[in-house]
Amino acid sequence: MFKRLSGKINEKRAAESVKRGINHLNQGGFDSAIAVFEHALSINPRIDINHDLARAYSGRGTAHFELGAYDKALASFDHAVSINPNYAAAYRGRGDVYLHTGERAKAMSDYDRAVAIDPHTATTYIDVATYLNRGAMSAMTGDYDKAIPDYSRAIAIDPNNAAAYHSRGNAYYAKGDYDGAIADYGNIIGVNSKDAAAYHSRGLAYHEKGEFVKAISD
Repeated sequence: MFKRLSGKINEKRAAESVKRGINHLNQGGFDSAIAVFEHALSINPRIDINHDLARAYSGRGTAHFELGAYDKALASFDHAVSINPNYAAAYRGRGDVYLHTGERAKAMSDYDRAVAIDPHTATTYIDVATYLNRGAMSAMTGDYDKAIPDYSRAIAIDPNNAAAYHSRGNAYYAKGDYDGAIADYGNIIGVNSKDAAAYHSRGLAYHEKGEFVKAISD
């Protein structure tokens, strides 16, 4: 009886520590977040039955990633997905590690898995980044037809995301869809009339269409 009660108390304490760790993470306190997540793991090591501890490993992985400790980040994300194979955030995070370490095929696989698990509730920055990163990898291989839908999903989540519009505009431009490119660059300018890169890119698209007066204006 005492052991069961003690276990319940430890699970509650671990869950509270995970929440504090996530708060530190969201505020950019990555070293503090790591310390709090590790405290949660030390309180309740029964990782096979506690979803909060999968979140702790994933959160610790994100903090290590932000600090540039990619090996430690990868180990934490690996542990998170071993606990909960359907935890989309851990796949997203591990995909970011693979992307930054040049393992693009593995990154694409993890992004695909994350999106397959959780395609409709993407409402945070990390989810926008998932679609942008996956789109960028497709664009690198010249697969613009695959890249454009990912950029469109990022825009659906964050309609004012200049990077998403610029990336999609560049994909349209590469496909020869200059009207699509001009529209996307125009969307950026509509939000930020001082975005020089958007004017330059739109000018190039106008030039390709033979609209030289507009090209010179931009």
